[in-house]
Amino acid sequence: MARAKPGERVIAIRDANDQTIYVFGYGLYDGNFEAPTSPFGDSWEEMDTIGKEMEERDPNFTYRRPTNPRITLDGGAGVVWGQECWWGPEGDAEKFIAGREVVIVAVPSRPQPNKGKETEDD
Repeated sequence: MARAKPGERVIAIRDANDQTIYVFGYGLYDGNFEAPTSPFGDSWEEMDTIGKEMEERDPNFTYRRPTNPRITLDGGAGVVWGQECWWGPEGDAEKFIAGREVVIVAVPSRPQPNKGKETEDD
């Protein structure tokens, strides 16, 4: 699927097989933000400790928390992060679905989303 711009409508897909697509739902791409957990599921405190240790070992290394696409789903269904799904413009969804059954699935349970500062894509 093509890349979306902040404010555009998107679909968030958990996974798929030949017969079924499991989707978190449709919503808005908010932009890139710091997710409530690292992409590995660790707390940021754990990642910060590892990042600082790496900076001490390598003066050319600079640690910074990565950002992730944040998607606010329709109807108050919640927020999913790019690290949790495949996502793309809503207009591309029909081609991707291509006759498969669509099953709506629950948003993963995790800490509340960080409402931090939006960042530019890298």
